[in-house]
Amino acid sequence: MELDPPRKGPKNLPTLVDLLDDENDDQKKPRLVIIGAGWGAMGVLKSLNPGDYEVVVVADSTFNQFTPLLPSAAVGTVSARSLIESVRKLLLPLRGSFVYGKAIDL
Repeated sequence: MELDPPRKGPKNLPTLVDLLDDENDDQKKPRLVIIGAGWGAMGVLKSLNPGDYEVVVVADSTFNQFTPLLPSAAVGTVSARSLIESVRKLLLPLRGSFVYGKAIDL
């Protein structure tokens, strides 16, 4: 990451251009950028076929947790490990990229 990223756009926000541009010019797959690691992102990542897209996930956490069962984990009914799903584990078969960050504006 850069200490002083370039600023672009109408709101002059810092942009993440260097990590996403021109990585795989030889492959002409469409790029799918998923912002966040919530339920929608997990559903999309599970439904994709490997090799169809160049997948990039931008999120501020590397996992998704099933919060309704957290009280059950506190009392020992359910293992805490069964409530967490890793985003990187889902990206592995897709050969996708993970960018730790937060989208402020599109």
